[in-house]
Amino acid sequence: MRFFAFSAAIYFLVSTLLTALLWSQPLGGSAEFFVEMMSNVRSMPYDHAAVIIILIWSYWSSSDIFAFLRRILVASLVVLVSALFLSAFSGIKTSFPLIVDAIGLERFFAEEQFAALDRALHFGNDAWYLAHGITDWLGFNDFIKFAEATYGQLWAITAFYLPVIMVLLGEKPERFRRFVILYLISWIFLGNFVALFGYSAGPIYYDRVFGGDGFADLIAALNASGLKESWIFRAQELLWTSYSEERQSIGSGISAFPSVHVAMAAVAALYFSEKSLTLGMFFWILTALILFTSIWTGYHYAVDGYFSILVILGANHYLKSNHFKKHLPINGDG
Repeated sequence: MRFFAFSAAIYFLVSTLLTALLWSQPLGGSAEFFVEMMSNVRSMPYDHAAVIIILIWSYWSSSDIFAFLRRILVASLVVLVSALFLSAFSGIKTSFPLIVDAIGLERFFAEEQFAALDRALHFGNDAWYLAHGITDWLGFNDFIKFAEATYGQLWAITAFYLPVIMVLLGEKPERFRRFVILYLISWIFLGNFVALFGYSAGPIYYDRVFGGDGFADLIAALNASGLKESWIFRAQELLWTSYSEERQSIGSGISAFPSVHVAMAAVAALYFSEKSLTLGMFFWILTALILFTSIWTGYHYAVDGYFSILVILGANHYLKSNHFKKHLPINGDG
C-alpha cells in the first residue's frame, strides 16, 4: 500500500509541475483532474455485478467481520490514491502535443510507420478491415453494442482500480507489489514514456491529421454499424475536440501506440489467472476481445495491442524471477 501511495504521490507531483509549466496553470491540469475525479467517486458503479462479486468475495475470504471492515477502510484510501494516480496520467497524456512541440518534433510523427507496419504484419491488409470482415462473416451486426460493454465499464473496473481489488481480496505483499508494478508499467511506462516516443493517433484520426481518404472505408464501415449512436463515438469526438482546441479534459488525449486498454486487460488476466483457472480463462478471453474491439473501432492499430501484451508478459516473467526478488525485498506493506 505504501509503495503504491508513494509512487502515485511522486507521479502526481511530476505531472502537476509539468502541466503547470506547459499550460501556464498555477496548479496544473492534474490537480484540477483530481478534484474532478473525486467528485466522480460518488457516481462509481457500486451496483455493477463485478463490484458486488468482489465485495462478496472479500467478505467470504476475510477471517472475520472486523478483517473485512479493515479491508473496506484500506480500500477506500486506495480509491483516493488511484484517483490521484489516474489524474496524473491524464495530465501528462493531454500534454503530449505541447511536449512534442517543445522538443521540435512533428505531431503524430510515428503515425505513418505504424500504419505501414500494421499492414505488413497482416499481409498487406489493414487490421481494422480484417476485424470488420470477421464480424460481417459471423453476422454480428450489433457488434457496436458488444464493444460498448467490453471496452467500457467492464474494462474500467479492473483497469482503474486493480490495487483496490487486491486490497479487498487481502492480497499477499509479494503479489500486491508485483501487480502494482505491472499497473505502473501499463500506465506510466507504456501510457506515457513509450507513447510519447511512438506518438501516433490511430486509424480513426489518420485522415483528420494528415488529410486524404486513406481510412475513409473504416469511417464508412463504422457509420454503417451504428457507431454514432454509441458512447464510443461521443468519446472519439471528445478526444478530437479537446485535441483540436488544445484544451485539457479528464480522460482525453489522443495517443494510439501502445494500447493501455490492452495492457491493463492483460495485467488483470494475469492476476486473476493466479486466483482461479476459470477466472483466468474469462479475463484472457476478455483481453482478446478488448484487443479485437480496439482494432474494430479504429482506436488502435493491431500492433499497439500486440506490443502491450508482449511487454506485460515479459515484465511479469521478470518480476516473478529470483533475480528480481533478490534486488527488491518485500517489506510486508505492499
